[in-house]
Formats: sequence, C-alpha cells, structure tokens
Amino acid sequence: MLGIMYEAGNGVTQDYKEAIKWFRLAADQEHDYGQNSLGDMYQNGKGVTQDYKEAVKWYRLAAEQGLASAQNDLGNIYRDGKGVPEDYKEAVKWYRKAADQGHYNSRLWLGRSMYSSGKGVPRGYKEAYIWHSIAVASGEKSAIAFREDSSRFLSPAQLTEAQEQVKVRLKQIEERQQ
Repeated sequence: MLGIMYEAGNGVTQDYKEAIKWFRLAADQEHDYGQNSLGDMYQNGKGVTQDYKEAVKWYRLAAEQGLASAQNDLGNIYRDGKGVPEDYKEAVKWYRKAADQGHYNSRLWLGRSMYSSGKGVPRGYKEAYIWHSIAVASGEKSAIAFREDSSRFLSPAQLTEAQEQVKVRLKQIEERQQ
C-alpha cells in the first residue's frame, strides 16, 4: 500500500500528507487497513491536526469490519477517554474482540488495565492471570511480570483452575483462527 510507504518513507520521501491521500483512497473503498491507518494519522497528528474524534470515526469503521488492530485502538481510545467519554466497559468490549482474534496487546490490556484494576469489569485476579498467560503464550514477554503479580493474589486452587482455563481458552482461540 502506497500510504504505508509514504508514512514510513520506505522507497519514497516520507510525506504524511501523501500517506493520508492514499489511506483515504483506500478507506473510501471500505478498506479496513486504510481506515485504521487514517485513525492513526488523526490520533497522532501526522500530516493533519490531531483530532481524536476523527480518529474514533476511522477506527470504528475498521473495527466494525473485524480488524483486530483497530479494535485494540478503539479499546485504547475508550480506556483513555480521547475523543469519546472514558468508558471502561466499552474498552473491554473492543479489547475482547481483538483478543479473541489473537491481538496480543489487547490480551495484555485486558489483564493489566481492566481485570487487575477492576475497570469496566469486576476486579478479578484470576481473570487477569488468564489474560496475562494468554498474552505470554502469544509471545508477549512483558506479560510475564504481570502474570506473576496476578498469581500472588490467587490461592493454589485458584491458580490451578486459572491454568486449566488458560489451556481451554488457548484451544478455543486456536480453533477460531483455523
């Protein structure tokens, strides 16, 4: 995609305005990655005035098409209250959608920001442990420390139960991705 090349300066001179032009052409054709990329440009003020509401618009379009990275971005937007009122339940909703597709940052956010702290969901260290473990299983090494922190709040029986749940969920995730 030409927009990516212009945004990064790969093989061409970096030019955010040119990147936006190509992302918009893709987005206008309902290309989810183009929509998400426009959201990134507006959120970060690259080539445009930073505009969180416009970022939300583009992220939502891509997220509703099922793009996991857009779902994660929308979760972040709702968690942080940028361009929308802070809404942890809505953040959890979008993180779950992305996490179920294998998006490792969403898995980490579910455990770390939501379940460990009780934001948008009842505080649950067992559930936090499960999401951190799933993040670790997908290669997110930073989740190891968070998983260990969560485990300190669990009894041996709860820890064993959580470890069994991790196996079940990983299998479910694998089946969905086939």
